Amino acid sequence: MLHKMGNRYKYQEITEALAAAVERGEYRDRLPSVRLLGELFQANSRTVLQALQELVARGIVTPNGNRGYLINRAGNRRPVTGNIVAFSQNGPTPERLLRPSPQVLEPLCMESGKRLIILNTSDDSLCGMRNFWQTLCADGVLFLNSTLSQEAAYQLKLSGIPFVAANRMPREWGVNFVDFDHESALQMLFSRLIRQGKRRIAMLNTRFPLNYFREIIFSIYSRTMNDYAIFDPELFGYPEGEEVDDLYLVNTVLRWMELRLPPDALYSSVPPDRFFGALNRAGIRLPEELPLYFSYSSGVWEDAPEFPGIEYPYRLLMLNLWELLNKVIADPERQPEGVLIPARLIRADGTEWQ
Repeated sequence: MLHKMGNRYKYQEITEALAAAVERGEYRDRLPSVRLLGELFQANSRTVLQALQELVARGIVTPNGNRGYLINRAGNRRPVTGNIVAFSQNGPTPERLLRPSPQVLEPLCMESGKRLIILNTSDDSLCGMRNFWQTLCADGVLFLNSTLSQEAAYQLKLSGIPFVAANRMPREWGVNFVDFDHESALQMLFSRLIRQGKRRIAMLNTRFPLNYFREIIFSIYSRTMNDYAIFDPELFGYPEGEEVDDLYLVNTVLRWMELRLPPDALYSSVPPDRFFGALNRAGIRLPEELPLYFSYSSGVWEDAPEFPGIEYPYRLLMLNLWELLNKVIADPERQPEGVLIPARLIRADGTEWQ
């Protein structure tokens, strides 16, 4: 239960008191333990932890396991190297995921006298090791393809390396990020289809390493469908565990087609070539009257839409990512910021779907 004091809750009072104490320099390297803070503010541990999460979100402190919450200091900044790292973990097609980096980021790095280093690894345990980041000679890190984990974010903060994620982050992590405005784009698409009389809209997703993204997408889908009282969780396809493969795609589509009430529209974030390739190899033909919609990545690699859907401008995302990273490098103590890039609905010929 949250206890309200005047116009603010107890955890907010603790947050402001601790933030002011840190600014005054009352704490040198870390905050007292949760237990001692609870005694100091006469609050239970849950309330204290809520206040500490808010301080993490503001970038004032960083959790560090048994050492508690360490205070972020500008004095911990590393020497300038001139290197910028674009980081990603191996995926099913890493060359596709990394292609935006050299085409968009490399010229920007060269113009500012910096070097772009593309780092791609299959060992995700590296991300949570502070020794790995401390030995990385870089002025900043750009995380691509939803590869930034909570542990990696905290270790980077403790290592004093500025970084930005190219995907939406939970606020309590206190991470600067740039992402597409998936919510507005998907709501526009679903609302348009519903106004056209569609009531059984199926959604097929690829899997992202960050499970938090699945929660966002499912929330958008379920909330929009619930608003129209037509939500059916059976029509939401999002693989658990491994990346979506042909077997998962085929089985999901077959399951939908065998429902007593099959879908009357289908949206897929799996590209058309992979989508139809998997179905063709399995000898499956969809009903010709079933409307299909896909997501497209524009501005970096060429996608020629054959179906309506949502266009995500990756070039614009990379430009905003670069701009935000430079802000973070210049002022590590600034409040964490989230930037959302608009997407647009497109027709089968690639023109905007008004």
